[in-house]
Amino acid sequence: MAIGGVGVGGALTVMRVAEPIYWKMPERWDLEADVVVAGFGVAGASAAIEAAENKVSVMVLDKSPTPGGNSVMSGGNMGVINSSVQRERGLLMEPAAWGRSVVRVMKETHWEQIFPTERDMKYIENSGKEVGDWLRNFGIEYEFVIPTLLRNKGGGPALVSALQKAARERGVRVETEFKVIQLVARPDTNAVLGVVGEKGGSRLFVKARRGVVLSTGPFSANKEMLKLYSPIGYRALPITAAISTGEGLIMAQALGAAVANLHHISGFPAIPKVNARFRPQGISAIFVNEKGYRFVNEAEHFEILNDKIFYQPGHHAWLVTDSEQLKKSTGKGISTTLSEDLTREVEQGVVYRAPSLEALADAIKIDRSSFLRTVRTWNEWAKATKVDPDFGRVDSPTFTFSPIESPPFYAVELVPSISGTNGGLLADGESRVLSVHGKPIPRLYAAGDIVAGGMISHLGEAIFFGRIAGRNVSKEQPWS
Repeated sequence: MAIGGVGVGGALTVMRVAEPIYWKMPERWDLEADVVVAGFGVAGASAAIEAAENKVSVMVLDKSPTPGGNSVMSGGNMGVINSSVQRERGLLMEPAAWGRSVVRVMKETHWEQIFPTERDMKYIENSGKEVGDWLRNFGIEYEFVIPTLLRNKGGGPALVSALQKAARERGVRVETEFKVIQLVARPDTNAVLGVVGEKGGSRLFVKARRGVVLSTGPFSANKEMLKLYSPIGYRALPITAAISTGEGLIMAQALGAAVANLHHISGFPAIPKVNARFRPQGISAIFVNEKGYRFVNEAEHFEILNDKIFYQPGHHAWLVTDSEQLKKSTGKGISTTLSEDLTREVEQGVVYRAPSLEALADAIKIDRSSFLRTVRTWNEWAKATKVDPDFGRVDSPTFTFSPIESPPFYAVELVPSISGTNGGLLADGESRVLSVHGKPIPRLYAAGDIVAGGMISHLGEAIFFGRIAGRNVSKEQPWS
């Protein structure tokens, strides 16, 4: 078992699967294709498209009646640099500089670097062409463009729909409500020959003449696996697809696949009771813990904020602001899902409002004296230099550096959430699943959130390495 770093095993009991591997040749195959893809989110769809364009038969199996998984729930944000649309606007980024910023987030959130950097740099250097530009072939348009990010119109649903449509147009066969429960493998070489699945109460054997691509997503909805591997994930507020239960990870581990960073989750500060994401929009606010102290630069990367909040007393924190800030941006300056003036949320007990800072401290049950000292210090900085010597926060359009002194005052509880898992199977830059001995498991590929990655871009990496998986598996020689 591995809580961090690289390891194998330990998770087979949490799915209550007697044997995730079928270790003999089936007496008959019910279905067959050159390439079998398990999971039809953006990673699986990208793999299917790429394999089909190499003129091999492709079958996608997905346990949901409406495939898409976590991809559908996303906002469509993809970490991409130097795509044609970015170049057209003069928004260029030096790959090495972006790589350094990614490594900083990794270190701040306890991610162990599992490859020197070549796999990550392969994505960083090629994401513009292989993700940003490639998606435009399927009618994807971008509504938000900055040097390191593209957001497509329609978000995750539109992205999934376009890729799934493209896969079907290329002759990919898609079987829904088909749950893959076992990998079929040779006991002497571990080579993957196909899968076993369940559909409509029947057990079916599916032959994969060239290989299998696992794109079954994260284990962010499997509380037993989270309890075993990820203390923060287990206690975090789940904002994730209910089907993200980790079966593919379990099967690959049983075949001897290495795993890495299973402790590491993807998430963002969230507002409990309403499951809303905190999104700063033109306000000044600070985070304080139960002791009444700030503990982070509130404008940091959302993954870092999520991690820092978890390690506070009670695994939570409070966002504090005032009425003057709400006038500037309305209540939606805290989250786009809240009401304009927060009246509804105050009545629901989601937001606390008080006529004074003392009363606010008492309402949210934090140390009054240290809280008052914290706010007073913040206000002094805001009126003088707008420099935060403790955590390095500066003034910005989205999260301003202004005094918090106009009653009434507001507080909103923030907790860490889990939207996906970053840890998973160890795969190389060719999307081959690696064994605990560091060598590729024959005919087994993986992409998306089942793989240890996502620290640069969940959607972007899923598409990029999904394409690589589809391309490479389609070039395998048929085993029969």
